[in-house]
Amino acid sequence: MQSFQALFCLLILFPIYLEANRYLEEPCGPSHLTYRILNGSNAEQSGWMAAIYSSNSFLCGGSLIHKRFILTAAHCVTGQQNLLVYLGAYNKSQHTAQYRVVHVEVHSSYGFYVNDIALLKLSSSVAYKDSIYPICIVLDKEIKYQVENTRWFNASGWGKKRDGQFSDILQTVTLNNLLRAECEKRLGVQITSNRICAGGSSGDTCSGDSGGPLTTEYNGRQTQIGIISYGLDNCNGFGVYTCVTSYVDWIEDTIKRLDYEDDFNSQGLRNNENIWLYRDCGNNDITDYLDVFIVGIVYKTQGVLITDRFVLTHVTDLPWLRMFITVTVKHGFRVIGDYEVDSIFRHPDYSFHSNDIALIKLSRRVNHPNGVKPICLLAKENQLVSRVMDSAPDIIGPFDCKLRHGISIQPTQFCKKFETDNIDSAGLFVGQNVHYLSRNWLALHGIASYSSNGLYVFENVLKHMDWITSTVNKN
Repeated sequence: MQSFQALFCLLILFPIYLEANRYLEEPCGPSHLTYRILNGSNAEQSGWMAAIYSSNSFLCGGSLIHKRFILTAAHCVTGQQNLLVYLGAYNKSQHTAQYRVVHVEVHSSYGFYVNDIALLKLSSSVAYKDSIYPICIVLDKEIKYQVENTRWFNASGWGKKRDGQFSDILQTVTLNNLLRAECEKRLGVQITSNRICAGGSSGDTCSGDSGGPLTTEYNGRQTQIGIISYGLDNCNGFGVYTCVTSYVDWIEDTIKRLDYEDDFNSQGLRNNENIWLYRDCGNNDITDYLDVFIVGIVYKTQGVLITDRFVLTHVTDLPWLRMFITVTVKHGFRVIGDYEVDSIFRHPDYSFHSNDIALIKLSRRVNHPNGVKPICLLAKENQLVSRVMDSAPDIIGPFDCKLRHGISIQPTQFCKKFETDNIDSAGLFVGQNVHYLSRNWLALHGIASYSSNGLYVFENVLKHMDWITSTVNKN
């Protein structure tokens, strides 16, 4: 066993050196968890396990992979209504959190256990705690090779035990990774590369376990690599599992699309009534926002978090190679996390001191503390809101900036003077209070580009909303 582990580490060292693993959600899959195995024994607490019900009837298992989404098998939820998800349910009748399902997304090519995968969107974001947290989903496709060479997996669920009774207590079993040809021989169906064949003489998954996760430890974290799909009626040693690593693009793209859509029940807004780029934004106090520090080899600046993946900053001196940049997110003195950069988007019309604005996409989502959210940003230029913000008494427009202070700026910029002149302009941003839906919101107005003669020149983000919104939504 030791020699196998050494080989495993050697195989994954090189890709990790090039780029650290990308996870769908962070933090995920605590590494301190262990399982009591063999013959479907009681499992240790698994905070990602979800029990899926239709009204009061238990249907299947599932796994929490994102603050709003459960991963399960398509055959579990196709045609079902009034779905509920119980979390923190080591004993499925004693859950600690319950969520309604507001959308079911079945893979478009699902049919008779082919592409047997679905996502459930929950009515609101899950509050992570000791008993509820997501399983890791690795987005890097290199993991598929590791799955092919993994010797065994763990499967969990509340399905039938050997006595034929469904279990109230979460069960787990260790299964061997088998050749697909073995399942084809026993089950009489073709097992393609997007499915896994697994089983064991000491236990198996059974009716009621469907939709639950097939997991392994990967880089020290509990990681989901399969979904329980189907097997022999007598639950005797052979089962087929949807290979999650074959669907990571579908999972990520689907969540990205649905995560930006309105949730009618929890928000009470329709698309044309939502003025914000990122729905889960906003407080009315500047101290309630996250500080973003962007550091390169010989470069340091700040930015502002506008979604849970995107940072807005300025282009000037921003390194071209993303691997030389690290982003640290803080709230006051508390470090929320260090993030690698997935992509950098510079304004296409940038030139020195003009259109000095950039977007940085982080390698993973920022899980912000309760009450601390990304700053609000208009989804598109709203003429009424723009006029109110631009007419604030401390904002100096392009004409007055030139006339009164002798500084020529672009139509997409404005000037602002502060009481003190020793403020670092790098990453400085200003916001304005906007009264909307019977409350005050602090909305981002500008991000500093440079200072001159005691004045600070800001890019007016309201003038760049088409580019910002398009870039965020496409990426």
